[in-house]
Amino acid sequence: MCVIDGGPLRDPAGEGDRRPRPGRGLRADALARPGSPQPGRRGRPGRRRARPEASAGLLQHRAHGPARAGRGGGDPARGRGRPLARRRTRAHQVRPVPRRGRGPPRRVHDDDRRDPGAPAPPARARRGDGGGPRGPRGLPTVLAVRERARHVPRRGRRRARVGGRGRARRARGRGGRTRAHGPRDPARPGHARGPPGAGPRPGAPGRGARRVRRPRDRRVAAGLAPARCRRSPRVSRRVVPTAAGEVRARASALLETHRLAAIVPHDEGTRLKVVYVFLAGPPDDRVELEVLLDAVAPSVPSLADLSFPAGRFERAMRDGFGVEPVGHPNPRPLSRHGHWPAGYHPLRRDAGPRPPLASDTAPFPFSPVEGTGVYEIPVGPVHAGLIEPGHFRFSVVGETILKMTPRLWFVLRGLERLAEGCTPERLVELAERVSGDSAVAHGVAAALALEEALGIDPGPAVSRVRASLLELERVTRHVAGIGALANDVGLSVAHARALTLVERLSRHGAELTGHRLLRGVARPGTGTLRAPLDGVLYREVAERVDELVGSVLANTVAVDRFGGTAVLCAEEARRLGTLGVVARASGLGVDARVEHPFAPSPPTRVSGGGDVRARFDQRLGEVRDSLAWLERVAAGDEVVGPSPSRSRDGAGLGVVEGWRGAVVHRVTLDGGRVARWSVTDPSFLNWPALALALRDTIVPDFPVANKSFDLSYAGNDL
Repeated sequence: MCVIDGGPLRDPAGEGDRRPRPGRGLRADALARPGSPQPGRRGRPGRRRARPEASAGLLQHRAHGPARAGRGGGDPARGRGRPLARRRTRAHQVRPVPRRGRGPPRRVHDDDRRDPGAPAPPARARRGDGGGPRGPRGLPTVLAVRERARHVPRRGRRRARVGGRGRARRARGRGGRTRAHGPRDPARPGHARGPPGAGPRPGAPGRGARRVRRPRDRRVAAGLAPARCRRSPRVSRRVVPTAAGEVRARASALLETHRLAAIVPHDEGTRLKVVYVFLAGPPDDRVELEVLLDAVAPSVPSLADLSFPAGRFERAMRDGFGVEPVGHPNPRPLSRHGHWPAGYHPLRRDAGPRPPLASDTAPFPFSPVEGTGVYEIPVGPVHAGLIEPGHFRFSVVGETILKMTPRLWFVLRGLERLAEGCTPERLVELAERVSGDSAVAHGVAAALALEEALGIDPGPAVSRVRASLLELERVTRHVAGIGALANDVGLSVAHARALTLVERLSRHGAELTGHRLLRGVARPGTGTLRAPLDGVLYREVAERVDELVGSVLANTVAVDRFGGTAVLCAEEARRLGTLGVVARASGLGVDARVEHPFAPSPPTRVSGGGDVRARFDQRLGEVRDSLAWLERVAAGDEVVGPSPSRSRDGAGLGVVEGWRGAVVHRVTLDGGRVARWSVTDPSFLNWPALALALRDTIVPDFPVANKSFDLSYAGNDL
């Protein structure tokens, strides 16, 4: 006992030497310990006082325990010739120990109950909280720290590989851990007693029980617990021949449980065929309605009043194939520009070479907004910076946007027509160039469609390689989007930091695939990686992203610009058929990784709010989830599946959750070559959602809102 500043203090139990020594007391600098009560301030931790610390490499005389050797206790570190762990850890050795709440009533110290020189009690008789006695009130005086005893090196600690040998058995219990058998031991929380009559597990005296090694497949299962495969037991794809007069009735019934994912017209020469693709899940269910039409003046009843996406699909079908949707409420052209000659449909087989463009064309029929003080602001199609072309027509009062109408298809390349006659390998190469920043999503979707048409099962190893690249592409593009949002509110330094991370991820992608955009891996029946995944890089990127986001959200201007801007509510997102990040940020749980899984994937999160801040947070959450998942999944060596057979003809459907949303590819083969290829990029369905979200948004916030959606012009135009 000693008196400091008028207050008696007692040596804390469980620290230092337990033997009674004459004149032993507590120094005044011991008050600087975290959580120690200050005189006159009961129940509150004292301030940290400046003193020499082990983290600085400076030792104060007798500040870290007595100079003489302590009692032996079988410490694993000391048994190998290493010194005992210090009472205070060095900087950055362990994570900060969280403080506990109020403790029980004051107890008599164990030092007073035990005779001098008596051995320490066994581990099972000590308190289970590991923190020593607590003070009478407030925070505990002594905080538990982690000792720096290393584990004994053991063999068999190889990381799991993508597609490695052996299938990991499903781990029992939560988190992949095995459940303890037998009744719980009250003296050791979280443990269980052994069977009756069983003695202690083998181990050196004082060292505790020896670590039981689990089989290698169980360890792999525990390490990959978050990477569970939510694959449906069976993918159901039904083709239903339908007459033109029955389309509305059957489509109306399917729309109660499914979504319309695509309308795919086929030109078979003497006749046309229109395929309506409906998707639902989980479990994965796919229904196709096939309608045969006469090649002369083909028409189908419009579904635009039943489904908003159907109206856009029908307008694109009329522009490309000349199929008239009877009863469409908005018959304006969609992809067709005014300089195209009348009656020219470029996707028909009899379209012939491209005719000369008309010079005297009428302007596009935008829907005008009339009223006092209303004026229009035309923007584009040529924009400042290296971005794709697109025209936007704003109807504005003051600075408030009443309506925005996008006019796209300035980069219409005719990719679907270029694919006719291609080999399966060539088709995947073309698919990787639909949108440069979504090469993996479109490449994998095309490969899945071809594998279904050819009857190929790529196997779990190839599927895991594809899933890993999909998540790497998602991380890269989301980090770039977070930096671009910061740049649009004036935080150029944060933007530069994000671009640095994007560059590191792009170089890593080049090491994995040989291409910075991750091209060349997705092929029918096969998947290759040139290098293993880098878990250290993913962990470091996650830390840097957190620092970057912290600097952005610490800026009040950014928070004010993000919050309440370009709001898209859940009902509007559902009615428009919105996909991907935009839909999940509005509260819709739309994700092809859950509805149409083909490989293990990270968990899916859904946020709410529907504004720019919600989309910012949604991207950040997906970056964290994907990086954590990639860190857990070990990279595999080169994995090669069977080569695709060109002797089988059929149709296949590929659905993949890209970083923007669900990508849908449908392929029809004839003689081992592509007869028809249809692509639906999520931007095709999300552009109308951007126009709707801009209502009541001021014109200066359009760049922020546009970047929060982050849509593709090329993926929309094809």
